[in-house]
Amino acid sequence: FQVKSSSEKIKYICKIAKKQFDLHHKLHIQTTNEQASIYVDSILWSYPKDSFVPHKISLTTCEEIICISHLDINSNGANTCFNLTNRAILNDCFSIIYDFEVYDTKNSSQISEEKIKLYKEASLSIASF
Repeated sequence: FQVKSSSEKIKYICKIAKKQFDLHHKLHIQTTNEQASIYVDSILWSYPKDSFVPHKISLTTCEEIICISHLDINSNGANTCFNLTNRAILNDCFSIIYDFEVYDTKNSSQISEEKIKLYKEASLSIASF
């Protein structure tokens, strides 16, 4: 997803998490650290204002449809990952990886371009929205 603001990121994270939950398709949300996991946790409990997406922060295996972790584990055995880190995720267990193309600063642009390059080198399909 190409985004230019934090509010756009929040919208997409919640939209994809809700869609996955409604379809009963497991989703792993990969964050950079504990603070980021807690932030995503709070967003999913409060956005949008009229609903929430059930989920769990997990540091071990779990059975939840939506799991958030800052450790490099696929805690719920999901096929789909939402990458909220600054590095490409090249894990064979994921058949779909959602990622942001962020263009709000020069540094974030470079990180996005590097991740796209690594995904292409790994022969992963890339779809932009």
